[in-house]
Amino acid sequence: MKDGENVIIHGASGGVGSLAIQFAKLRGARVLATASSAAGMEFVTELGADMAADGRHGDIVATAKTFAPDGIDAVLGLVGGDSLERCLDTVRPGGRLAYPNGIDPEPKKRRSIETVPYDAVAGVKEFERLGRAVGGEAESSDRRSIRAHRSREGARAPCCRGCVGQDRASSPLARAGME
Repeated sequence: MKDGENVIIHGASGGVGSLAIQFAKLRGARVLATASSAAGMEFVTELGADMAADGRHGDIVATAKTFAPDGIDAVLGLVGGDSLERCLDTVRPGGRLAYPNGIDPEPKKRRSIETVPYDAVAGVKEFERLGRAVGGEAESSDRRSIRAHRSREGARAPCCRGCVGQDRASSPLARAGME
């Protein structure tokens, strides 16, 4: 995702979608988010989506054309079916689609769209990679302290509630705003 790209996050009001909105906005993308209810559309807008559409009953194509007259650059499809196909109708030639393996039905392949199915893998390396993507390569001294602390205490140790011998406010997690 690049600064200024127009993206649709389809099925944006769920857990993955809500994170995807925030990630896309941090990367400088313009986000059209779909949700299946008025409350969901309000939620995705509060999270930072530039525009919201009713993914179940709304006219996604018309909304997307208003949002990005030259076409959508990328779609993250978290929900399959006809509504995802309508989202794909708005993607410009050379655009991209990413979706998790297992959505049903799987989106139809289109020659002019790069399609990337993926498996969700969660782990320390994946979250570090996500952190670099969001915050850049630089790591703050507080985050280095947190990593060093966790390394000393073991990967599964609870952290931190005032690390041994420290009050809570001076713990690395508190200083980084993570506690």
